[in-house]
Amino acid sequence: MSNRLVLHPLSARDSLPDLGPLRARLLGVGLIGDMQDDGTHLAGPRIMELITFLGCMPYLPMEPRDDGGDYAFIRLSGPYRRARLLAGRNTVRPRCPHCNGVIGDWQPIKLAWESIAEWTCPKCGEASDASEIRWRENGGVGRVLIEIGGVHPSEAVPSDELRGLLKDVSGFDWGWFYVQD
Repeated sequence: MSNRLVLHPLSARDSLPDLGPLRARLLGVGLIGDMQDDGTHLAGPRIMELITFLGCMPYLPMEPRDDGGDYAFIRLSGPYRRARLLAGRNTVRPRCPHCNGVIGDWQPIKLAWESIAEWTCPKCGEASDASEIRWRENGGVGRVLIEIGGVHPSEAVPSDELRGLLKDVSGFDWGWFYVQD
């Protein structure tokens, strides 16, 4: 099982031309460490300062585990031409961005994500860009994604310092959601 906190631009239209400057800033501030063979990064020395854990005693292994279990890794992905959807077993039914109606059968949206440009709400009949669907922190979209492994849903949030750094390097606001698979 993989648990991840995922940082993403608040607007699915926002992106970066490349990840180089972002990667350099995250390395410089201590969020990310050495790159591994699979392209992910080990956690940097300041991960526990840049991610605010909401519980009393977080357990977050900093190195890959022999049993294949969760550990703190960071994966930077993108920029993508179109926003990518990340949803997992923790994803609850999303909501329409117009009427706030629950989208009961959202799995077809996930399966056809790459080909969906517009989505029409069966409740209110309003059409919207599929990237505007509200996933309520249990899934989400982005053209640039920062996945932080080993973080369970609602267990941690990015610190004000990290959110400020992301805005500084990109010029736009960032949000977050959680994925379990």
